[in-house]
Amino acid sequence: VLCQPCNDYTADRALARLLPILRSLINKIGCVPTAPCSPCQALPPSGGLPWSPGHPSIKMLHQDTGTALVLWGRRASAAPAAGGSGAPQVPKVWPLSLEDKMMFKVREIMRSNGKLQEASRSMPDVQAFGDQRKIAIDKVGVKNVRYPITLRQRDGGEQNTVASINLYVSLPQHKKGTHMSRFLEILNRHHRSITPAQIIPILHEMKTRLLANDAHIEMVFPYFIEKAAPISGACGLMDYMCSFEGASNGQDDFILGVKAPATSLCPCSKEISRYGAHNQRCEISARVRFTGELWIEDLVEVMEAAASAPVYAVLKRPDEKFVTEQAFDNPKFVEDIIRDLALAMDSDQRVIWYGIQSENFESIHNHNAYAQIERWKTMR
Repeated sequence: VLCQPCNDYTADRALARLLPILRSLINKIGCVPTAPCSPCQALPPSGGLPWSPGHPSIKMLHQDTGTALVLWGRRASAAPAAGGSGAPQVPKVWPLSLEDKMMFKVREIMRSNGKLQEASRSMPDVQAFGDQRKIAIDKVGVKNVRYPITLRQRDGGEQNTVASINLYVSLPQHKKGTHMSRFLEILNRHHRSITPAQIIPILHEMKTRLLANDAHIEMVFPYFIEKAAPISGACGLMDYMCSFEGASNGQDDFILGVKAPATSLCPCSKEISRYGAHNQRCEISARVRFTGELWIEDLVEVMEAAASAPVYAVLKRPDEKFVTEQAFDNPKFVEDIIRDLALAMDSDQRVIWYGIQSENFESIHNHNAYAQIERWKTMR
């Protein structure tokens, strides 16, 4: 419990949060004795130990705020005013540790929050005002929030990356605005160890906190996968642009998206040329709805297998020879890539809907080649 002897302030609700810190402080009984606090002469009653605000290392606390923590036995309360009953006791104290400083930081935050709540009650909530135009808004919120997130990996590890995040809710016609700060407060609670399973709870919290019927989230982030070269085994990190999309508007929806680079080699060019064939890098995109667990790594492997050949971060000369010949032996139009990927999606029992695209960045044409398929598997 945080006590303020000089102006009789207590914050009992903090006890549960501070118990681990308080227990560690109590375990430190038996250090250097010192004199009572000079500003308020606060002393613990008979039997009280571990420490008092009289220690020199926390005098600055009194100078700044007039506040101190006094623990009495197994419970804590406000220290008695000067001249209180009971014979003076010499408390035992110790220098402030990092843990102690953290505790004081908690106290400062609590006092600031109390002042903030009091100030908020006295300020008008403009966003909650009415609006006479009677026009509902489909999506309103914050866009392009750059934010660090932690993702789980298929191998059991974790990966830190930075996402660009959009958070939206619907706004009824009678409300003037939404509370933008609440989007970030919700995000702050969930940014550690993000998984697809967390997206729906985030959407539900957005609807509750912002009193909305609909909630939407869009996250775009780079994801890195270590990939070994086919012959030398030289490893390098490949980056893939990925996305989480979620919506909650009567029913919950989640879509995983991945973009993967690959190689395509033109079958026509190979067929009509005496030697060689034009080839180029292509970008394959997949967005899927699924049941169970589907990892980004799973999706990348399926997508790369649909192309003429994968691309790699590190290739030695034997690897370059292998990849060049692999593409030459496996020529594919953009139509071939998208159809082969559709067959792979159809065979994966976890996937229930997919939207797939392939774009070839043509090496000898002044345009790109493009193909797309989107469908629910139950409709095939």
